[in-house]
Amino acid sequence: MPATPLKSGLGAWQLFTFGFGTIVGIAWVVLMGQLLAQAGLAGTFLGLTCGAVMMILVGICYARVGARFPHAGGEVAYTRELYGETAANVLGWFLVLTCILVCCFEMISVGWITTQLWPEIVHTKLYSILGNDIYAEPLAVSVAIQVLIVVANHLGTKRAGRLQAITTGGKILLSMCFIVAGLRVAQAQFGKPLFVRDPAGSIIPGVLSVVTVAPFWFSGFNAIAQTLGERSGSVSAARAAGMTVVSLVAAWVFYCLVLISMSLIMPREQLLSYPLPTAAAFQAAFGSQVLGNIVLLAGLLGLIATWNALFFSATRILLVLADAGFVSSRFRALHPRSATPTAAIVLVGILVPLGSLLGRGVIGPLLGAFSVVMAGIYAVVCWGAIILRRQHIQRPPWNWVDLVPYLALASCAAIAAFASLEPLKTWSNGRAPIEWLMLLAWGICGAWLTWRSRKQRMRVCKEQSN
Repeated sequence: MPATPLKSGLGAWQLFTFGFGTIVGIAWVVLMGQLLAQAGLAGTFLGLTCGAVMMILVGICYARVGARFPHAGGEVAYTRELYGETAANVLGWFLVLTCILVCCFEMISVGWITTQLWPEIVHTKLYSILGNDIYAEPLAVSVAIQVLIVVANHLGTKRAGRLQAITTGGKILLSMCFIVAGLRVAQAQFGKPLFVRDPAGSIIPGVLSVVTVAPFWFSGFNAIAQTLGERSGSVSAARAAGMTVVSLVAAWVFYCLVLISMSLIMPREQLLSYPLPTAAAFQAAFGSQVLGNIVLLAGLLGLIATWNALFFSATRILLVLADAGFVSSRFRALHPRSATPTAAIVLVGILVPLGSLLGRGVIGPLLGAFSVVMAGIYAVVCWGAIILRRQHIQRPPWNWVDLVPYLALASCAAIAAFASLEPLKTWSNGRAPIEWLMLLAWGICGAWLTWRSRKQRMRVCKEQSN
């Protein structure tokens, strides 16, 4: 548990919004049509359900361990209690990377979705990088939202939680509007074919293509783990940790409702001819392009919610690492009035815009690196659930529930395997994958910090012994 005191104040609804709001970002707007094309309505539903089951198994392990150690820092605190100081610091270092990577993705995506909502504002080209043009106007919108998030996080936990609740609540409200509109005009015949078959007549490749990306669609639930140390006194540790599973189930229901309603609005061939089938479907349902744009607006709110939650998580992890002496003690300093980690907020507030300057061409490597690291972090927490049961003095009789952590570990192995497919293709083509270079550089930096941290502890021990 960190020595630096943080103010509590997050209620059950705000904890839920940190989970659900982080899971449901923009993928359902830009990628649902692609999944439908690959697997069909029933195939996509089956693939998303398999992905949800995999992540719910992991989420149950998070809830168990989180209820036992409801501290700020989430996985870092769990690892310190179960595996020791060094393991916690290394895991925390890579967890900071995942938060920054996804924040960069969200910042890039906000600029892109802004151009879809208001294409007329794009005028000033700044530069080109990785095959994409960067324009000043969408970049300015992204920077403005980054400033909003920095300010909200600086003003205090309640302000950050309020921003999360507003953006997530707005997204849910808008989403329910267009889901209901879609179901009102739905026609069952538009859902055929239910499965897409390969030349051999098999549905497995299509379903597997959805299962491969589904874990990323359900990632982000662990943002709740970072908030447990700042929950309201009226919310028990078990209830707060249980919001992890609740948010995963809610995200699965949301994705399935969007999938079913959009698939039944117009014939499949017509739907898939649009660059953004999800937006096009609901524009048809409303009979208005302007009203149909609420899909993109809901996506924009989803991006901000995910961005805010992971920004919050990154600053809390840095705070815990500073308490452990792994990073500079400057990051443990709290603002005298708001009791927020000011230095950590400033650092993350600078790193995210710098990463986003690489543009949309870096999104693939960002997500690939994120998935590989998170699979390892999930596995650490799942094994922690096994350790906790073994440490229980009055261990209850073995039952099927005790299989959950082992099944979750198998899910982690599958997630890592899926995430490694694209980098392996790149490597086989004679190019070093950007994902691996990124992880190598971050790992080297982490190794240096580990060496420095151990050296400092040895010096302190020597001084105390003298």
